[in-house]
Amino acid sequence: MANPEHEAQKQVVEYLRWLGVSFAAIPNGAKRSFKHASWLKAEGLTKGAPDIVIFSKPPRSSCVGVVMEMKSEKGRLSPDQVEFLDKLKKQNWHVIVAYGADDAIIQLKSLGW
Repeated sequence: MANPEHEAQKQVVEYLRWLGVSFAAIPNGAKRSFKHASWLKAEGLTKGAPDIVIFSKPPRSSCVGVVMEMKSEKGRLSPDQVEFLDKLKKQNWHVIVAYGADDAIIQLKSLGW
């Protein structure tokens, strides 16, 4: 069975690569063994961190950068995600919560991309 968030994020990543912006994905959502999860947590993987971090400054914003959380159409933010994204907003990051690839790309275009 296909994962809608995964498929949407793949499309957004293709778009970001096409734009040529600097970005990275944070693999928070994958299932993994306890040992591997402990390893990643020790390296800094954090609950609630957004799916994509865009380090390039958007043309139509004075923000530090952009973070994006991908959700399916019926998806909801977890309390950890709400807390993490709120902290980033307070630090002048532009936060996008996107419900599918089309929504994500529309929001990126509104920032000048």
